[in-house]
Amino acid sequence: MSCGGGAGMMKDRPRTINIIKDIASSTTLPFSIKTRAGLTIDDKEAQRAFILEVAPFCRHIIIHGRTYKQSHT
Repeated sequence: MSCGGGAGMMKDRPRTINIIKDIASSTTLPFSIKTRAGLTIDDKEAQRAFILEVAPFCRHIIIHGRTYKQSHT
């Protein structure tokens, strides 16, 4: 998370949305994303809004069932 990749991208969702839109507009190949259910339990609604916003640009969206904070529990 410290490098800003992976779950760290959920800390700056507007930037991540722009990255996804840029990828979608620069290629004809379909692409998918994988994300978590949120950073914490309280973050789930914001993550849901994010997923709905990027859905038109992705072929598939894989949602990991746990939040970042839940880790492997």
